[in-house]
Amino acid sequence: MKHAATIALITIAMSLAVFSPKYWQMTQESPGSTVWARGLQFVVQCEEPWGTKTEDAGLDWRLAPAALAKVLGLQGHAVFIIPWLGLFLLLTQVHQVVIRHTKSTAMATHTTLLVGTFGVSTTVLGWFGINDAWYALALILVSFERRLWLLGAALFIGPWIDERFILALPLAAIIRTQVIPLTRPNLWPQIGMILGAVSIYAAIRGVALVGDSALNNNSYILVALSRFQTWLPTTGTGWFFNLRVGWAPVVLVFWCLYQNKNKLPFFALLIAALLPMLVITMVAADTGRTPTLLLPLVLLGTIRLFELHGANRAPKIMFALLLANLVLPAAHVTHKSIEVISPAPIEW
Repeated sequence: MKHAATIALITIAMSLAVFSPKYWQMTQESPGSTVWARGLQFVVQCEEPWGTKTEDAGLDWRLAPAALAKVLGLQGHAVFIIPWLGLFLLLTQVHQVVIRHTKSTAMATHTTLLVGTFGVSTTVLGWFGINDAWYALALILVSFERRLWLLGAALFIGPWIDERFILALPLAAIIRTQVIPLTRPNLWPQIGMILGAVSIYAAIRGVALVGDSALNNNSYILVALSRFQTWLPTTGTGWFFNLRVGWAPVVLVFWCLYQNKNKLPFFALLIAALLPMLVITMVAADTGRTPTLLLPLVLLGTIRLFELHGANRAPKIMFALLLANLVLPAAHVTHKSIEVISPAPIEW
């Protein structure tokens, strides 16, 4: 665990150096910028997580990160440590998952560093108040965690981090069947927890909708559905820049499944991966963030790569992917904007 935490810190330092935040925009508040817009709303939400209305209606229900900040007594700009903490825990868990399944320190290290080049890292480190790492962590726990208490915690907290967790939950559940042998005594508690977590979240959201005139007047989704064609042309670019060569392990998973005579797992996984991405794309203009929900699929591909090429070759392939992502251009893609991410010496 100590080694995983060290690699996580090294990964964050690497990401800050190679894919630098715009430090010159971070020195003072700028409400209209992508760097500050969500962060300033997150500050308001953290003051009183329950019942606070923000400009972004979706943020009102993402209570878990704000509640954590409240419990820790964080106020003002100090709440921005919460997304960074989520990223640290995510990277630590990535290392733990890979080393558990491959028994290769090199494979785990290279994979963790590779995740540091993904959109989940560059967005959390570059924009204030983005908690994508927390919901990605919850999805990875659902996909790979054997301990039922941690699985339960991820299932019941995940929906309150981001609605993307709910949309990607079928994908995580399918991945879980690929890596953890399910036995009848152990299967039903897991099914019960999944159904329970979704039901509780749906029931609370449903009750809140009844008689809430403010929500009835909120036309965010309708507006997004009427405008998503404007950012549709850059959607493919946004999806690509989130992972870049990190798409290779994802493709490997589908290639392995397609080789089987039984094509059902292939199509089930394909639908579970594409459907939430398409839904999110229709309602959210920051398309560069969307593929973060595929992170468990990247880890599954890493495990399959190790199974195919072994302890000598697989870590070298992962290292090559890492080098490629460090060299290739990176960018934030939001709406119709493609904003290049530069190294620290340029952004200082």
